[in-house]
Amino acid sequence: MTNATALVSVKRQQLTWWIVFAIGCSAFAVVRLRPMLPPPHYGAVSVGFTIVAAVLQEAIFRRFLYGHLERFGAPTAIITTAALFAVFHLPRYGPGALPIDFAAGLIFGWQRWASGSWTAPAATHIVANLVQLW
Repeated sequence: MTNATALVSVKRQQLTWWIVFAIGCSAFAVVRLRPMLPPPHYGAVSVGFTIVAAVLQEAIFRRFLYGHLERFGAPTAIITTAALFAVFHLPRYGPGALPIDFAAGLIFGWQRWASGSWTAPAATHIVANLVQLW
């Protein structure tokens, strides 16, 4: 592989990452646009916590678990990690949020597959959590 070919490959991979990130953020933004009650005021600690929580969850679900399940195929890895992600959030948000959390997990799983990295879903998860706080 020549240097020029390698550079084009890296640029294509970077562009793919940004496209996948934008699609994921757009999906969460559309859901957030629905009418809701005004959110309570959150401080810097809440913002910091939500960022750390998003990164840790994506490291567990999209880096570690997805990485282990990938040998069974991308659909299995995406669906299984999405289901586990939804169940993980059950104590916090209750059964009514299962469909939303499962859908979020599917988006994050698709991003993991499409970008080839867990960083795109992690970045999207951070944005989604911050939008939720906002």
